[in-house]
Amino acid sequence: MRLNLLCLACLLTLLVRAGEQDYLVEFRTEPAETRVYLEVSDSKPGPGEFLGLASEPVRVPRALLRSRGSASFVLEADGYLTTHARLTLGDMESGRYPANGVLVLEPANRSMALVRLLSRGSLWIGAGVLLVVGVAMNLRARAQREQQLRERQVLLERLEARANTGDPYLMMLLGGYRLVSVLGRGASSVVYRALPDDTLDESREVAIKLLMNSADDPDRLARFDRESRVYRQLRHPHIAMLYEVGDQHGLRYLVLQRIRGKTLRELLGQEPVEVLLGWLGQAMAGLHYAHQRGILHRDVKPENIMVELEPAPGPARLMDFGLARLVESRSLTRDGSALGTPAYMAPEVIRGAEVDGRCDQYSCGIVAYEIVAGQRPFGGDEPNTVLYQHLTEDPRDLRELCPDAPPALAAAIMRMIARAPEDRFATIEEARAALTGSPAS
Repeated sequence: MRLNLLCLACLLTLLVRAGEQDYLVEFRTEPAETRVYLEVSDSKPGPGEFLGLASEPVRVPRALLRSRGSASFVLEADGYLTTHARLTLGDMESGRYPANGVLVLEPANRSMALVRLLSRGSLWIGAGVLLVVGVAMNLRARAQREQQLRERQVLLERLEARANTGDPYLMMLLGGYRLVSVLGRGASSVVYRALPDDTLDESREVAIKLLMNSADDPDRLARFDRESRVYRQLRHPHIAMLYEVGDQHGLRYLVLQRIRGKTLRELLGQEPVEVLLGWLGQAMAGLHYAHQRGILHRDVKPENIMVELEPAPGPARLMDFGLARLVESRSLTRDGSALGTPAYMAPEVIRGAEVDGRCDQYSCGIVAYEIVAGQRPFGGDEPNTVLYQHLTEDPRDLRELCPDAPPALAAAIMRMIARAPEDRFATIEEARAALTGSPAS
């Protein structure tokens, strides 16, 4: 009988202990990497057994609460003050502490404590600081803006005083830009120097090409539209960049890169021949890029090659694609006449025949001839006379006109201006390499 009672008591003890599994408690703290310890005792506070990190549930022996009724813990994290927490049976059974919210440890240094204070409860202090800072910044920004407006007004008055009142477009506001001076005039357009109207900042100046009398000339409007489409396809360091195309109150315009410098025409005779040929070679590199995209310029001449000189001597850029067209499109003519500049037009362009990139090569050859010899191969007072010479006469051999010119250079130029396209270089890149002595790309 005693043996049976002893076995029954042992069985009950095992059943009770089986039901006394340890508690799993999640300590929700900030920072999450807080270390959780059992406190040694109430009379001797301090960390005892390490239970784990607050970032994951820690195991608390159930027997601990049976003996004490509650359990004390020590929470520690680097840079924060030590925190003590007492958990009751209810806290243990809920499986998390605190039941609601997050237990935020106090920072050990004052700067962190101030940040914590602002984030925890004293939001009005932070709001007050932000308000003061915001008001100060707003006042400063307003003062700067008023100063900018005063400076802009002074600049505007100076520009208006210098403006030519005979030009109705000067000082006009066009697409956010103020037209302040004339850079050049052509048969169908005028190019203005323009500044952004909000600041009149000269470092952001642009060139605006304004089409004139487009309503009376459909062909002129068609060429202008084609020029804008061509420019959109071209992004090359030796081609002037297009920024914007606009139409305001019936005025069609292009916003282009403003190049501070001179045209190759203005630099002829002022710079050494090899320097001028180098700039021409850069423009030919831009033409090669355009030809690869099926675009012909058809009006290459010294006036359409701009050399950047400010703030420092820079690259040459090809400009004015007003007569450009795609290789596969038909030549645009008026009254049966080809368009272009007679002194630089290739014979096949004059005849209205099918053309390719070799027509631009011919024009570049005429420019190169002019650089080396100081004169064009064909001349005359009447455009028709010059056109006839292109078609029927052979230019004087450059090797006879300039015996000091390097033979290879003279031969390259004479080949570029051969009357028959098949006698020229196959591509303008080959011509550029022969002209400048640099390898073809």
